[in-house]
Amino acid sequence: MSDFLPVLLGSDANVYGMARSFYQQYGVRSVAICKGALVATSNTNLVKIAVLEPDLENDETFVKTLTDYAKAHADKPLVLVSCADGYTVLMGRHRDALKPYYHFACPELQTVLDLDIKENFYRACEAHGLSYPKTATCNAQNYKNIELPFAFPVIIKASNSPAYWNCTFPHKKKVFLANNREEFDAITAAIYGSSYQDELILQEYIPGDDNCMRVLNAYCGLDHKVKLMALGRPLLEEQTPEGIGNYAAILSDPEYNDAALLEKLKNFLEDMQWEGFANMDIKYDARTGEYKMFEMNPRQGRSSFVAIHRDTRGLVGHDQIIVFINKFRGGACLQKLRPLLGGQSKLVVQQVNADHIAVLYTGGKGLLFAVQLNFVFPQRLVQPPQPQGRELLHQVFVQPHGQKAFYM
Repeated sequence: MSDFLPVLLGSDANVYGMARSFYQQYGVRSVAICKGALVATSNTNLVKIAVLEPDLENDETFVKTLTDYAKAHADKPLVLVSCADGYTVLMGRHRDALKPYYHFACPELQTVLDLDIKENFYRACEAHGLSYPKTATCNAQNYKNIELPFAFPVIIKASNSPAYWNCTFPHKKKVFLANNREEFDAITAAIYGSSYQDELILQEYIPGDDNCMRVLNAYCGLDHKVKLMALGRPLLEEQTPEGIGNYAAILSDPEYNDAALLEKLKNFLEDMQWEGFANMDIKYDARTGEYKMFEMNPRQGRSSFVAIHRDTRGLVGHDQIIVFINKFRGGACLQKLRPLLGGQSKLVVQQVNADHIAVLYTGGKGLLFAVQLNFVFPQRLVQPPQPQGRELLHQVFVQPHGQKAFYM
């Protein structure tokens, strides 16, 4: 089936992952409509930017841009996929205007807001028996005097992800950890000194390394029934300030497909009348034996390619590890990865002026392991790796000989 055109909203690594999924499954290349061209989609033939509109997040501009493009490309069905929270909100708000031109699955606007805004999401979790960390909120009026109902350390993160994404301030991070009141006051003052004025989520810190996290990618049809659920166990998160919480390597293993958890999440999505893709971040709390819900994104995760199981054996030689590290700061990341890689393989380290690391590994059973940068695809549709500054070039999906699968 190749008689349709995927239209992807955005230009980041999520867009690249979706474009690669469409190509591998259907042999079709995608187009992107976005407000800015990012490096993740700049060196591939899998997706091209069809419309670059800096004002795309404006409601009137959004509708006009998408309908104009559809009218000019009415020769085949257009499948519209949001790859960012803000675009899903816009799609939910303008469903009726887009339906004559595109095929898509997107909830009603209120349903999107009920689950994308974090305090709304936690209320929904409570109603459905899903655990989440002890949580409080603060706002621009009370953050200086807020009394926390739990002890430090405290997680600080934005409730409104799209609004936070568009703000800027020195030393901005996706998620902050405040170890004491002094750090808390400095972090909240910096955030509210920016254009972000919505609520902040304040949470107890759930102890555990990156591999205590779980990530779910799911898809619900127009009938609000779950069609796909893919649960993965992250091994490593990105280490850049705005990348914390983004996964660098995910293990997909039936051992971690907790049936009771998946059943709860399935019922939750269907009860909430969800449509389209959903992405949930979850952490296992070893103190209580419970899974704690962190957030739900109204789209597929940027790591959603883990749900596509492809055989990628044979891309590099057996029993070798190739590691690219930052020559100034990469040592700590490499040290953290060593226990995950095992000690039986030859190690090759190359120092580069890049802020990301990369790992390729093949074990005796055909295991291929990758973190952070893309290398060689069988289709030869992307350029060789060119580490550039702080930017992620491409996504990688890798799968061993058996049931387990790794994904960058």
